[in-house]
Amino acid sequence: MSSLREKIIADIDEERDSQDRKWGPQRHPDFEPDYPLVLEREASIKLTNYAFQNDKGSWSHIFVEEVSEAIEEARLGDVEKLRNELIQVAAVAVAWIEDLDSRQEPMPTEVPF
Repeated sequence: MSSLREKIIADIDEERDSQDRKWGPQRHPDFEPDYPLVLEREASIKLTNYAFQNDKGSWSHIFVEEVSEAIEEARLGDVEKLRNELIQVAAVAVAWIEDLDSRQEPMPTEVPF
C-alpha cells in the first residue's frame, strides 16, 4: 500500500472514530422506500457512460453511479451485493482522494450551464 493510501485510510479511520464518539454505535435500515433517490441505477450508468464518451466524465459521475448501484442493491435486499457495492463506493472515494492529494494544481472546473 502506498504511503498516500495509508494516510487516506488513517484519515478515514480517524473520521470513523469521530463519528462513533459523536453518535455512538449506529444501526439503520439499509433502505427506506419513500426516500426520493437522486438518480436511479440505470439512469446513473447511462449518464456516466455518456459523460465519458463525450470527454466530460468526472469523479462525481463515477461516485454517484457507484452510490446509485449500492442504493439499488439495498432496495433489492441482497446484502452480499450491497456490501460489494459499498466496497466499490469506498474504493472510488479513496481513488478520488488520492487524485486530490496528488494534484500539483487544481483541476479546471467547467460549469455546464
